[in-house]
Amino acid sequence: APAQRYPGDWRVMRGLTQPQLAANVHIATAILQRIERGEYQLSDANAAALAAALGVTVDEYRAAYQRARERPAGAPS
Repeated sequence: APAQRYPGDWRVMRGLTQPQLAANVHIATAILQRIERGEYQLSDANAAALAAALGVTVDEYRAAYQRARERPAGAPS
């Protein structure tokens, strides 16, 4: 369900690897990895670019990012 997705779930559903998505939105793969884990601040610009690249709304992407930030330690990503 969309309400339980993490940022990486949206990417995988679109058939993209982290390096492909990072290149599409002009950020470093390492930054995308940290965003997907909720360890890096999601800027408005990155949120807009990632949401557009994935075909989701900014609100949907931000909600997925927030879930990643709140995920219990050791939970699968």
